[in-house]
Amino acid sequence: MTWHLELNDPIEAAVAEAMAPDAVITPDGNAFRQGDRDAGPNGTIRSAQTNMIRLGLDGIGEVDGVYGRNTMNAVQDAQGMFGLPRTGVLDQATQDAFNNLTDDQIAFFTSETEAVAATPVAAVEEETNQTEVSTSFATIISGDSSTEVAETPSLRSGFDSLVEAEGTSIHLDGRGFLTLPYGIVPDANSVKKADGTVFDPTGSHGLTSSNLSGVDYAGATKFGISKTSYDTDEAFAKAVYSEFATRTASKYGEGFDGLTDTAKQAAYDMAWNAGIGSAGWSSVKTMLDEASKEGARSTENLIGFTTNFRSGSDYPRGLLKRRLQTYNLVANEGEEASAVTTSAVSEGGVRTGTTYTAKTSDGTVLATYTKPDNNEKLGTLTVE
Repeated sequence: MTWHLELNDPIEAAVAEAMAPDAVITPDGNAFRQGDRDAGPNGTIRSAQTNMIRLGLDGIGEVDGVYGRNTMNAVQDAQGMFGLPRTGVLDQATQDAFNNLTDDQIAFFTSETEAVAATPVAAVEEETNQTEVSTSFATIISGDSSTEVAETPSLRSGFDSLVEAEGTSIHLDGRGFLTLPYGIVPDANSVKKADGTVFDPTGSHGLTSSNLSGVDYAGATKFGISKTSYDTDEAFAKAVYSEFATRTASKYGEGFDGLTDTAKQAAYDMAWNAGIGSAGWSSVKTMLDEASKEGARSTENLIGFTTNFRSGSDYPRGLLKRRLQTYNLVANEGEEASAVTTSAVSEGGVRTGTTYTAKTSDGTVLATYTKPDNNEKLGTLTVE
């Protein structure tokens, strides 16, 4: 069901203001995400929770200033009502939309919510199917074939999160891999240096952040999709992401379509960072299946996959942080990871490993892992 509404006066102007070009979402210090909480009793999260209750969005619970999973889901629904990207991030554009709410808008939105609730299930499903068909997310062009990909909440949210994390400029990632706008690491020898030499973006290319402007990626390819078939970086990235999502679903296997949208987004997030093969890991499938259950869900099953953060012979705490960011997409309310602490394991005065502890914002231990890494930095790392 899409909540993007065609509005008429007197509420059209306020919503249009929230959707105006100068309200484009950009990550900044005013954005709130899952795991955040207000610093005081009159914070932004509490204000948003109050407004979402006024809009008739169910499932938030009490107004507590904690940005948990239920609040994130409600923010996504509210963003859909406002016509904003359903990122689940309480960014400035979404805050402005809440702050500009009028009584007329609230009456309109709540009447629409009640009308949807009273609509027979079959009618809702029919409308949903029509919406999915009519809203295109991407066009995959491969060779002589062209396939339209319908937009889904998991595709939209996953891509929006990717944009927020990777940005829209060419850059080097934490591993030194050349990364195109929107986080695409292209195929080997499909990009060129300023002198025309082709190279492997994941190899020893010798590039630094200061000499990326001369990189030519007009002919970049990924998953058999060529940048030459698209007019914009975004269109190319969406096509690649759509093909990536299809391959992730295939690796998971039977039952992927039955996962919740949030679980699918977590699958895409994990596979984008750890490789498509990770969608078939038993611990990841356990997490995704648990995340799709109704009612009480096992924290152990949701977080167990985060033990897989090995890189070569090392266990970087930064990689565990990345796993916990995926976990936070599906965490139970109030159980989001906020920090990773590392401490040395010693025997006979000699360091033999490292203990990694994932904690919530109130210090509750979510998981503890001891790994044979003798060199990992000790201390506390915040999970953003």
